[in-house]
Amino acid sequence: MTDERFVMKKVIFLLFVAAVHGHFVFCQDILEKTNKSKLEVKIIEIGKDEIKYKNYNDLEGPIYVISKRDVISIRRENGETISFEKDILEVSESKASDKRRAIGVDPFSLLFRHFAIGYQQWIKPGLILEAKAGYIGVGVQPRWDDFDDEKKGAFVTVSSKLLFKQLTYSPGTRIVHPLAGAYFRPQVSFSYFSNKERLYDAVLTPYGYSMQPYDVKFDNYSLALNLTLGKQFLIADALLLDIFVGAGYGYVSRTTKSNIPPVYSEVGTASYFHSHLIVSKEFPMSYTSGVSLALLLK
Repeated sequence: MTDERFVMKKVIFLLFVAAVHGHFVFCQDILEKTNKSKLEVKIIEIGKDEIKYKNYNDLEGPIYVISKRDVISIRRENGETISFEKDILEVSESKASDKRRAIGVDPFSLLFRHFAIGYQQWIKPGLILEAKAGYIGVGVQPRWDDFDDEKKGAFVTVSSKLLFKQLTYSPGTRIVHPLAGAYFRPQVSFSYFSNKERLYDAVLTPYGYSMQPYDVKFDNYSLALNLTLGKQFLIADALLLDIFVGAGYGYVSRTTKSNIPPVYSEVGTASYFHSHLIVSKEFPMSYTSGVSLALLLK
């Protein structure tokens, strides 16, 4: 009988220890940070932008505060898990802030029959210098561009981006970077391309008039000054997304590389120069717009 009482007491003791241990395991919160480290804490408050907690091993100690941007999830003492979704445009105050250069491409340029690559450099707070060069004659031919496949050329643009406001870090803001933000940009563009067009002339023959084809080659030049508005977004601490639109004044010229049929006193000028668009030679209004994606460099 004594042995049975001893065994019963031992069983009760073990059940008590297990219950206490189980309570110990689940009465703490586990906070997982974006750097994959985990903290045993007691959550005090989950606010709009911050989380307040105490160290589980020092519940009488100070209250710590961490930005929600730096937290992946919290596993509560009752087993519930709270996850925090991340906005790809939202980054913490970290590694990207010391990268002051960027090199990139126009991701949609091949749809407009050219390929462009650009470089930008931070000069001082609020001022960025940028240069871009493009090769004309590759990719898909737009419907409005009716020149044939022999169209070849290049363009170059030089500009300075003047940021409206240099962004700084504070809780609730999105982006912290010297190259990011809304800007005003004066931009100078020079573009050249050659192309071939087929023209026809009426030629008198013993059987009447017939249309004689002429393959005429042209050189097309344009210089434009555009004033643009745009904004650069920092993505995932590594990329810059630039969206812009602008207008200004442009000069356009066209010369022939071969003889024009006598019936053509003048052949209309080109309007689409890939870095910009000219309305006409008589109305030299210039337009530009685009999207670029750049990789940040130190």
